[in-house]
Amino acid sequence: MEKVPSRILVVSPNWIGDAIMAQPLLQRLKQRWQDVEIDVLAPAWAAPVWQAMKEVHTVIPTPFKHGKLQLGERWKMAKMLKQKGYDQAYVLPNTI
Repeated sequence: MEKVPSRILVVSPNWIGDAIMAQPLLQRLKQRWQDVEIDVLAPAWAAPVWQAMKEVHTVIPTPFKHGKLQLGERWKMAKMLKQKGYDQAYVLPNTI
């Protein structure tokens, strides 16, 4: 039997247009699991697009600068995300 997720994390693409094109994914997830909470990890410039989508529970803005590794900040973000206990994650960007 399939485990029904209660929390899903979506890692946003870095471009606003790609974020808009990702909404059908969120719609499908909510259609499949009505009560699931979908959080989105997104760059600050794409956050308003995600906040406008009714399927999104919370937008978590990333503090990362374009082209910078910022390993310490990434470790902190990873630790925070782990504490949230997501059941699934969808990573939409095709870059590291």
